[in-house]
Amino acid sequence: MLIKVNRGNCENRNGNRFSVILDKIMQMSNFGETNGIIVGPEFSRIVAEIVLCRIDKIAYERIEHENIFYKRDYEIVRSIDDIFIFTNSYHTADVIKNIYIEVCNEYKLKINESKAFVESNPFLKKHICVVKLGRILKEYFDLFEEPSSLNKPSVRRETNTFISEVRAIIIEFEKDKHSIVSFILSALENVCKGLISKSFGKIQSNEYKSYLLYKFVDLIHYVLTFSLTTQNVIKFSKLIVYITNESQIINDNSIQELIFYKTLEV
Repeated sequence: MLIKVNRGNCENRNGNRFSVILDKIMQMSNFGETNGIIVGPEFSRIVAEIVLCRIDKIAYERIEHENIFYKRDYEIVRSIDDIFIFTNSYHTADVIKNIYIEVCNEYKLKINESKAFVESNPFLKKHICVVKLGRILKEYFDLFEEPSSLNKPSVRRETNTFISEVRAIIIEFEKDKHSIVSFILSALENVCKGLISKSFGKIQSNEYKSYLLYKFVDLIHYVLTFSLTTQNVIKFSKLIVYITNESQIINDNSIQELIFYKTLEV
């Protein structure tokens, strides 16, 4: 028995498939190309989640072939592209990690080794790090609550102390340096506008205002050099834009020159 297939109807049906529609949207968003996942909008998360769910499925099957069983020998929690593996042995953790690396490679995806780390229960290390960062940030921010009590030597001394403490924390928690830098820059970004406007409202001397901006540029540049990730550079850039605007208000072009040279060093 011969079955006549209407090619036009078949193409129409295929054209209505979710995967085909998704591919067309990706092409339109990327100049007709389908090479890679579009970075930016929430649409990217949908595509990434589809790919990562497939990777999860394959990885779970291969893990079981190693006689390692889900819920008995391990548990995996994935938050978007962050994968957390919980096991009772380092060997099992290594096997699972290597399987994920293998499957990701098949999809031309790479594991970010700089963010991969092993931690034993209880998981207190990062908590301790955050507590220490919170303390030194608060101590530094508190200085600007009463800027009238500060002078250039004290600002220089306190800024250098802050930098030294940040360096010590990064050395102590070296594996978490990207998160530490991100945490500090986010904190500075959140309070920068309020701190500077409050301080400048109580300071009459433009020379002193310039000095504070100088030290602030030095500080954020130094912190950034420990972790030049895309997100950290974006946070740094936002801070630089705000400082540049403040320098224009007090007509100090030297700060913009400093910013120019500092960005060349990044």
